[in-house]
Amino acid sequence: MNIIQKPSSHYTKGRHNPIDTIIVHYISAINTRPEDPYNVKYLLNFLRKPIPNGNKKPIRVSAHYLIGRDGTTYACVDESNTAWHAGLSHMPDGRSYNRSVNDFSIGIELAGGKWEEFEEVQYLSLAELINDIKRRNPKITVKNVLGHCDVAPGRKIDPGKHFDWIYLYQHIRDVKSELTLTESMRALSKALVITSKAKKEISSGMVCPENDITSGEVVDEQKTQETANINTPDVTIPKKEVIEKEEPKVSQQPKKENCVVRNVVRIAKMCRFRRKK
Repeated sequence: MNIIQKPSSHYTKGRHNPIDTIIVHYISAINTRPEDPYNVKYLLNFLRKPIPNGNKKPIRVSAHYLIGRDGTTYACVDESNTAWHAGLSHMPDGRSYNRSVNDFSIGIELAGGKWEEFEEVQYLSLAELINDIKRRNPKITVKNVLGHCDVAPGRKIDPGKHFDWIYLYQHIRDVKSELTLTESMRALSKALVITSKAKKEISSGMVCPENDITSGEVVDEQKTQETANINTPDVTIPKKEVIEKEEPKVSQQPKKENCVVRNVVRIAKMCRFRRKK
């Protein structure tokens, strides 16, 4: 596939674990460039240049790839190196390295936001990129193609409620052999056994809320990667530098869901290979 190289210096050289996960994000410049929020030039600046943080040290974030609204794919960090994309995070089973999934994952940013649908050409480019990545990294299976909300529940919601996982799965190779319906239903049954703590989080709205409670916050990924023990919270960027848009207010808020349950349900549905209408 055709990939445009746009190298970023925001990364940690090398990795400590094999790559077995792909994390999907969204990104926009809606608060700094509302007239053109998906301009690739602006988006690449977020991934390649320091983000001002008032009087504090500028924040540096990155991702391995960025896919524009027209489906064009840009490479910012080589897969052999660790991009700073997920921040404080862990896999659904609790696995992490230095309290983040960055070390064993590849981060892909989609130009978009929680307020609108993604373009079909973006799904096709994403699927092609994932298939290409999977060929180079055989430990990655469809079960570990996750959203940012899956590894940072309660803190992040991207790629958002409009992202069509089923449509994406239909274009990822080896889905049938990697994830059977029986396996999906077994995982679904396990996920439904929610602990009392999880129930409390759901009732209080702390698990994957539809309104991003950390909108305008990002982790100082450089410090996350360079420090073995992380004990600093997300750093709030001044409003003019926020890269995520506040969702328009509506009279009725969407129903909140448990992130784990929602993801297993979508995988179970995917195994039926429904076509997108």
